[in-house]
Amino acid sequence: MARSNTNHFDQPDRFAWLLGTKESKAAVRFTHEQIEPACAFIVRHWQVLPIMEPRFLKWIDRQSREDPAVKHVADVTIAVRTLARMQMLLATRFVAELERRGVPYVLMKGAAASLTLYPEVDLRSGLDVDIGVPKRQIREAERIAQEQGFVAAAFDDANRHAHRVDERDKTFVESQHYELACMNRRQVVQDLAPEDEAAIRRSIPTPRAWHETEEGELACYVTLDVHHGICLDISVDEMVETVRQVTAHGYSVRVPQPEWMMLQLIFKIYWEGVQRYRMRALYQYADVVRLVGDIQGPVATRLFELLRQYELEAAAYYVLRRVETDFGLMLGPELRDFLHQASIPPNDYLPTEVNDMGDMWPRLWGFR
Repeated sequence: MARSNTNHFDQPDRFAWLLGTKESKAAVRFTHEQIEPACAFIVRHWQVLPIMEPRFLKWIDRQSREDPAVKHVADVTIAVRTLARMQMLLATRFVAELERRGVPYVLMKGAAASLTLYPEVDLRSGLDVDIGVPKRQIREAERIAQEQGFVAAAFDDANRHAHRVDERDKTFVESQHYELACMNRRQVVQDLAPEDEAAIRRSIPTPRAWHETEEGELACYVTLDVHHGICLDISVDEMVETVRQVTAHGYSVRVPQPEWMMLQLIFKIYWEGVQRYRMRALYQYADVVRLVGDIQGPVATRLFELLRQYELEAAAYYVLRRVETDFGLMLGPELRDFLHQASIPPNDYLPTEVNDMGDMWPRLWGFR
C-alpha cells in the first residue's frame, strides 16, 4: 500500500513543521513521549536549531521545560548562535579583502541564507561557510585565506580537531573536486557572558566545531569552503556574475540571486537525499520555505531556465511539492504550474536520463 504524504503523529516526519513557519496538525498533538524524539530531531539539525527552539517551547507544556533533553536544546541554541556570529565575523572579513583586491566572489548557501532569509544573522549556521570564486582566481582567494590564519585542514571526528592536510593529499583531492581543501582557523573565544560560556561547554560536542583547548580555553573552528563549482558540472561563474549586494544585520556582502539560492537548495536536498538514508540535508527545508515566496515573476522564469539547463526539473518537483503538503505554505501560481507540468514525466526518456531518482522525502527521514 502506498504511503500517504500526510504527516501522521507516529511517523518520523511528524516534526517537519518545526522547520517551517506555519502551524500544522502535528503541532496540536503534544504528548510527553514526543519530547525525547523531538529534541533529538532538533539537535540533529542544529544548523537551524535557533529557529526551531521557540516553536518547540511553545508546543510543550511548562513542566516539560525542566526535562534534561529540553535544557540540552537550550544549551546547543546558545552554542549555535555564538558559532554563527563568529563564522560571519571571519567570513565577512575574508570577503571584504576579496573585494579590496578585486577578486569576484559570492557568499553561498547557509551564510547567504542567514543574511537574507532570517530576522537575525545568528539564527542560521553550518559546519562551514561556503564562498564561490571563479576557478581562475581560486588560488588568489586561497592566499588571502592563508594570510588571515586559515590553513588547509581536515576534521578528525575521533579527536574533534582539525589537522593540516598533507600537500600531496590536498592536490589529489582538489583535482577530483570542485572546491579547495577545507580552510580552517582555530579561534579561541573570549569575553562571553559566564552563563553563555557555561552553556557552550555543556553543549560540547554539538556543534562539532566547539572544543576546549589544551589550556582549558573555549575555542571553535571556523571553516571556509571556497568553491569554483556547485558540483563538477555546475561552475559558480554565472552565479558570481549575477550577484546582488545586500546590506543586512550590519554586514554588506555579495550573495546569489534568489533563483541561484533555490537551485543550490534543490540540488543539495535532492542529490544527498536520494543517495543515502537520513541525510542531514533535511534542515535546508528551513531555507526553502523562507525563500519560496521570492520565486515569482522574472525570478521564477530564471529558476525554470536554470532547472532546464542543468536537468534538475525532476529534483525540483520532488523538493518543492513538499512545501504545500508538509509545510502548509501556498505556492505562487508559477510554481504551482511548474509542479503540475513536472508531475507528468516525459514518455521518451528513461528516468535516469532526466535525473529522476524518485522521491527523496522518505529517505531523508529514514523510511521507505
